Amino acid sequence: MKTHPSTDVSSTDVSSTDVSRDIFIVTQTFPPHIGGMESVMYALANGLAARGYNMHVFGDKPFDAASENFSFSHTDWFKPWRAWRKKLSLTAALRQQTDPLIICDSWKSVAAVPDIERIGGRLVVLAHGQEYLKTGRHAERVSRALARTHILIANSKDTLERATPFLPSAQVTRHVIAPTFALPADAPPITLTKNDNRAPLKLVSLCRLEARKGLAQTIKALAGMKSELPDFTWQIAGIGPEAENLHATIRACGLEDQVFLSGHLDVEDKVEFLSNADLFIMPSYQHGNSLEGFGISYIEAARFGVPALAGNTGGAREAVLHGETGWCVDTLNPDELAAALREAMTDTERREQLGRQAQERYLAEFTGPDILDRFVNLCGLR
Repeated sequence: MKTHPSTDVSSTDVSSTDVSRDIFIVTQTFPPHIGGMESVMYALANGLAARGYNMHVFGDKPFDAASENFSFSHTDWFKPWRAWRKKLSLTAALRQQTDPLIICDSWKSVAAVPDIERIGGRLVVLAHGQEYLKTGRHAERVSRALARTHILIANSKDTLERATPFLPSAQVTRHVIAPTFALPADAPPITLTKNDNRAPLKLVSLCRLEARKGLAQTIKALAGMKSELPDFTWQIAGIGPEAENLHATIRACGLEDQVFLSGHLDVEDKVEFLSNADLFIMPSYQHGNSLEGFGISYIEAARFGVPALAGNTGGAREAVLHGETGWCVDTLNPDELAAALREAMTDTERREQLGRQAQERYLAEFTGPDILDRFVNLCGLR
C-alpha cells in the first residue's frame, strides 16, 4: 500500500517467538489517515505479526486489512461513545484470553481497555510527547489511565520527563525506545560528494505542514542572507494547515524559483527524495501545546547520510545530536537560525562529516529490526 511503510524483519527468527501469543493494539491513530503516529502504529502491528504473534488491531476508522497479516476492527461511532463501543468489542475478544498483552497508542486509548487485572494481562502504553502538554482539566484522567499501566514506553527522554509527573508510583516500568520500527536494517552508500560546488545545494523537508515545524522562519532566514549563500533549491514535501501560509511567505520573500511545496510524498518516492539531498531542514519548536516528541524524519534522512537542521526543543534534540549529526537551534532566535543555516550551507566538509556520523548513528541505534527486538524484550514477549 502506498501510504504505509514496509517493516524490515530480516533479523527475525519466528521459531524463537511464542507464535500462539495474542497481542491487542488499541489505537486512535492508524491508517488510512496519514501521519507519523499512524505510520508508527501500522509498523508496530505489521512488525510483530511478521514475528509470529497473533495481532489484533482495534481502531477508530475503517481500514482494509484484507491483505494484511493482522486482524482489524473499527468503531466509527460518535466520538463520546467511541471508547465505550470499542471496549465492548475488546471485552468480547479477550473473553478466551488468559494472559493478553494490550498495547495502547497513548493514555487516551486506555479508556477502551476493560479490567485487565481481572484476566491477568499486561497493559503497555506508548507516549509520544505533546499529549502531555494538552492535559489541563484532563490531568486526573491521565493519572487514572497511567495508574492501570504496567509498562510505559516513551519515544524520547524528553517525552518520558513530561509523562513522569502523571505516573502514580514506581510500579509502572518505564522505558525509552525510538519509534523507528519501520526503518530498514541497512543504509545505502553515501555519495562521496553530493554537491560538486556547481549544482545548487539540495535542501529537503519531509513533514506535516504545521507552524511548529519552523519552515516559515527558515524561509525568512534564507531570504535575509541569500547573497551570502550558494545557489540552492528547497523541496518541502508534506501536507497540512500551514501550506497556505508557507506559499504566501515564499512569495513575499521572492523565493518562488528556489523553494517549492511538493505536496504528499509516497513511501516509494522517499529514497530518491532523500538520497540526493544535501541537508534536511525541520527546525521544530514548541508552538502552544504542540511540539516534536521525537522526529522520525530526521532519522530517515540520517539513513542516507543527510545531516539535519533541527530545533532544540522536545525530542528533536535526541533525534539530532547538535554538532554530531546536525544542528539543533532556537528557531525563534533569527540570528541563531541564520548562523546554523550559513554553516550548514557553506561548509561542505563539515556538512558531509555530520552526514557520515548521522548514518553511523542510524546503523548503531535506529534500525527497525533492532528497535523491534528491544520492544519485544521489554514487553517480556520472548
